[in-house]
This record gives sequence, structure tokens and C-alpha cells, in this order.
Amino acid sequence: MNKRILSILFGILFVGIVVGGIFFYLYYKENNDYRTIKNRFEYGLYEDVIRDGTKFLADYPKSKYYYEVEYFVAYSSFSLGKSENAKRRVLNLISKFFSDNRNDDILTKSIELLVDILRERNESMNPEIEEYLRIGLVKTTDPIVKNNILTQLGYIYFYRKDYDTALMYFERANTDL
Repeated sequence: MNKRILSILFGILFVGIVVGGIFFYLYYKENNDYRTIKNRFEYGLYEDVIRDGTKFLADYPKSKYYYEVEYFVAYSSFSLGKSENAKRRVLNLISKFFSDNRNDDILTKSIELLVDILRERNESMNPEIEEYLRIGLVKTTDPIVKNNILTQLGYIYFYRKDYDTALMYFERANTDL
């Protein structure tokens, strides 16, 4: 009888260890994948970031690193000249931030990246983009990003020949034109 109870206890212990091991493997795998992507991003290995980041986003849609990895992929796409893909990704990322009512450093960086993409693509007149910039202006706390957004809005109104409104945005921005 004691051997039977002992063997059942060892069986339960073995199953617990296996399940715990699987849990820790999966938990640390996500963290390791994230750290790998972040390191590659910091070293400028953008093709690897796009490949591994896209896989990460598919494998871990509920990850706490999801927004940051999405930003890494968008920035990497922009850096490699894939501005249409970068624009699509960053707009999607910003809309997720707004729908989730989040506001953090990644949102600030995403809005700044959007402004850079628009300047390069000469699409700063898009009304949808103007709305994102207005929302970003309210949500961001970084003064540098606020200045970039105010300047971008000033250019939008300048190109529309609404010089008074453009001047108002330029004056609110603490940048040298």
C-alpha cells in the first residue's frame, strides 16, 4: 500500500515538474525572443527585426511587449525604405493605442515615426493623418514630440494656404524653422 501511494505521489510530482518546466520554457522563450529582437533593433539589423518581429507578433498577440515589437518592425521597415509597410504598421499601432486608451513612450515614438514617414512620402496633407496628429498632441507628454507634431500641423495648414492657423501652430512649437 505504501509503495502504491509513494508511486502515485512521485507520478504527481513528475507531472508537476513537467508542466512547470513547460510553463517556464514558454515564459522565458517569449522574454528571450523579445530581448533578441530588441538587441537586433539596437544594432541596426533591421531585416532580422522585421523577420523575427513579425513572427513574434504572430506567436504572442497578447504579449506585454507587443506594442514595442510592432514599433521595432515599423521603424525597421521605414529604415529599409519600405515606407508603405511602415506607414501601415505605425497607423495600425497608433490606432491600437487609442482604442486601448494607452499612453506611453512607444506611442510617443510611433507618432514621431509617423511624422517622419509622412515628410518623406510627401503625404502630410492627409486629413486622417491630421486627426492622428491632433490626438497625439493631446496624448503625448514628451515636449520634443509635441514640438514635432505642432510643426507638422503648421506645415499642413501652410500648404493649405491657411497662414494664420499655420503661424499659430509654428508659434506654439518651440523649434527653429
